[in-house]
Amino acid sequence: MLKLTTGAVTPQRTVLFKMPFFNLLTLVPSLVLFNKILINNFYLIWGEIYLMRETRSIPTNNSYKRLPVTRTLLGVIVCSVVAVTAYYLGLFSTAHSSVSVHSTGTIRWVPDHLYDLQFVTEDKGWVVGDYGTILTTHDGGKSWTRQETGTKALLRGVDFVDEKRGWAVGLRGTVLHTEDGGQSWVKQTIDTMRLRSLDPDIYLRDVDFIDTSRGWIIARTGSIFVTRDGGKNWREQVLEGKEAHLNRVRFFTQQIGWIVGEFGSLFVTRDGGRSWQARETGTSVTLMSIAFLNPQVGYVAGLSGTILRTRDGGERWETISTGRKENFFDLCIDNGSGRILVLGTRFLHWFEGRNGDNLHWHEIILPPGVNLLETWFYSSQANPDAGVWVVGQKGIVLHCSSGKESCRTMLNWGKNVYPGKGGA
Repeated sequence: MLKLTTGAVTPQRTVLFKMPFFNLLTLVPSLVLFNKILINNFYLIWGEIYLMRETRSIPTNNSYKRLPVTRTLLGVIVCSVVAVTAYYLGLFSTAHSSVSVHSTGTIRWVPDHLYDLQFVTEDKGWVVGDYGTILTTHDGGKSWTRQETGTKALLRGVDFVDEKRGWAVGLRGTVLHTEDGGQSWVKQTIDTMRLRSLDPDIYLRDVDFIDTSRGWIIARTGSIFVTRDGGKNWREQVLEGKEAHLNRVRFFTQQIGWIVGEFGSLFVTRDGGRSWQARETGTSVTLMSIAFLNPQVGYVAGLSGTILRTRDGGERWETISTGRKENFFDLCIDNGSGRILVLGTRFLHWFEGRNGDNLHWHEIILPPGVNLLETWFYSSQANPDAGVWVVGQKGIVLHCSSGKESCRTMLNWGKNVYPGKGGA
């Protein structure tokens, strides 16, 4: 077992280019490497455009926008010019603060977007993101270890049922499973033949397990996959109702679970996932996340500043006036304070969930170096008596203590992220 302490390992840095000025032959491999890194970090360069694609969220309608080829080529040209300029100015002689080459040999120029997280205790948790990234902490975020995943696919969802057993899903039909807290990740197989014809990316959006055997995966195409044996076998379930991209699956008890998606789609199961029924929401906006304050009162967050609420366990839903136009990607309930934390594009606020019809926004005070106007927050998790965790764009990980008005930065890619396979 690898035991980590803050400062125990110093991230290795490297000199990427240190060549004579007159050697023009080095320019070609420099450009190739730079543009290869550009492609590897494509979602970071065009993150907002990609997110619009994956959620169909060009805000007021649900049209599907593709990234123009001309803008892609322009980006490559601009970055090539930057590479040439930086090369001749000698800017590649030292690594940037966010450029680390660890013992794994993987060059990461900028922090990866992080899309989801799972904490099973106050101290033990995982975050997942671009480029097959999985990081784990066992000391409440003081230090993080990069775990080897064997994939470069974007990972969009993660779920653990205990400190050892967990799953992660993402692009290319990727399903990863661990039995040892992430010291080793193995691929599980689902039948993606039908998915491939509907979505060449085979984008698996979320995963949720209610015990070590029973779990569900949702795909962007609107497909649901279920396992009853811990992921050894997955089968597709039929989802009755409108065809829509699905964004989040959450079980709140062994029997009751919810799925949200585009076009105001909302589905519920009350028999442990054996069947799913559609619920009317009264909106056509893409819905992104769902949480319940108690068995009767629940909330749904969606694009274009959308918040829905139920007071009867989800039988009827009403739209709450929020006064906001930002896209909301997630919400979670801080049970210690009763606050509903909502996050999204340049947005991280909370409101009092027990306050009836009065929705009053309270802004979270962000730590130095985090500019709200430049940051997207993707996912969050509230732990009883342990506050709220938030992940997002450019590798951000925040922790907000229960009932507090501010958050702390818990991940610094240049200081407390270490190489290694362990972390359990």
